[in-house]
Amino acid sequence: TVLLILSIIYFINGYSANTYYYSISDGSGGGGSWNNTSYWSSTSSGTSCGCSPGTSPSSSTYTYIETNISLNVNVSEFGYLNIYAGKSLYSTINNLEIKSGATLIVNGTLEVYDLIFYNGSKITVNTGGVIIVHNNFTNKNNSDNVIVNGSITVNGTFSNGNGGVIDGTGVISASNYDGTGTTFGYTNSSIPSGSSVSQGSLPVNIVYFNAKMLNNKVLLEWSTASETNNNYFEIQRSTDALHFTTISKVNGAGNSNSIIHYQYVDDINDLENKIYYYRLNQVDFDGVNEYSEIISIEVLRNNDSYIRIGNSENYIILLFLSNVSGNYNIKIFDNSGRLVMTQNENINNSNTIKISKKLLTTGLFSIIISNGSEIVTRKVFNVH
Repeated sequence: TVLLILSIIYFINGYSANTYYYSISDGSGGGGSWNNTSYWSSTSSGTSCGCSPGTSPSSSTYTYIETNISLNVNVSEFGYLNIYAGKSLYSTINNLEIKSGATLIVNGTLEVYDLIFYNGSKITVNTGGVIIVHNNFTNKNNSDNVIVNGSITVNGTFSNGNGGVIDGTGVISASNYDGTGTTFGYTNSSIPSGSSVSQGSLPVNIVYFNAKMLNNKVLLEWSTASETNNNYFEIQRSTDALHFTTISKVNGAGNSNSIIHYQYVDDINDLENKIYYYRLNQVDFDGVNEYSEIISIEVLRNNDSYIRIGNSENYIILLFLSNVSGNYNIKIFDNSGRLVMTQNENINNSNTIKISKKLLTTGLFSIIISNGSEIVTRKVFNVH
């Protein structure tokens, strides 16, 4: 009887045979990928178990992210997934589904291509937790157990289905809003495109925030529709969307009911050719602050990207410059976001990869090239 009780307690606490910790560093503070069994352990900070939770973790599976991990496969979560503070589960090309009965807790950063919460799932984004969705975020019909006390940024459409409810003290920003569900008390379809939404009325309504390259510098532009008690904006920059540094300050308008446009040029000389993340920290005269959505931009100085795209009569050409080596994954998406082709290439110093135009229809395509640490996105228009 004693053994049976102990076994039940042991399972309830989540330390069953189906418990996985992604906790083994590669020696430089990073980790590997989701389906790499070398980095998973059955105990916290333990040794490799030579196992993994797989792409469809069962309802009895508990998964803990204790170091940074690349989500290199699509995952449908049926169990329990917890991302620790200061750690990240990231991908710009793969998707995560939280199925009915599953639990997701985000204390660090979750970065995915598409994100779906199903009815009956339980979601908590704690204060300081960050979710970045590079395409679309869907909260299914009647999915009403979603608490967001951190932030969610959606580059595409955020759809909240009929009966869907999202609550909390955090903020959600999306390019487009859709659906009859409620987000922080607002019906999704009534939320203006490109805006941020949180509980109550924000003292400053930022309706536009964008970054673009201009003469080898990063031009940040944002607009407010109204301002109340607005002292200033801090411009903050990051290389990992986790740790931000304040790089400048722009004074606010105090109080305003008209649209005001702002801009700032980040012309620091040591910006490398990589992806940078920016956000605004809006500060009131009484010291109360509110963060904006997180935006990103790939910095390419003098157009010196290590990957260039060319077109010939029969091929789309990927040109890797001579200082590039390693294994690269190439994915091509059509204009609707559907994956139409994927391939892996081993690059040795200099290489030209040709993609037959016959494999693609006529139209606009996005090409995503990644090597595990860097990601480059290019658009190309294919004509037969």
